[in-house]
Amino acid sequence: MTATFTELAQDYLAMRRGLGYGRETYLRGFAGFLDRSGQRGPVPLWLSVRWATATSASDPRNPARRLAAVRGFLRHLAALDGSIEGELRVKGADL
Repeated sequence: MTATFTELAQDYLAMRRGLGYGRETYLRGFAGFLDRSGQRGPVPLWLSVRWATATSASDPRNPARRLAAVRGFLRHLAALDGSIEGELRVKGADL
């Protein structure tokens, strides 16, 4: 993978908008987090969970919402080149 995660997220969001979906700010934050962390290649599950739980929101359901919001992007990356480690399932946040 030669593109940054931010670039990949922009492409993914453009595709989603073309299909009628709205914008997702969580995804932009996640892609920026991956780029800032220096991550290249497959996205390890632990890194996705670290991002999801690094929130100051008081709602205990927020990490699950954050994971659910980026799960489609991770599946998209996996379809492109296997860029996700394992299966990302979020209990109670199935989309």
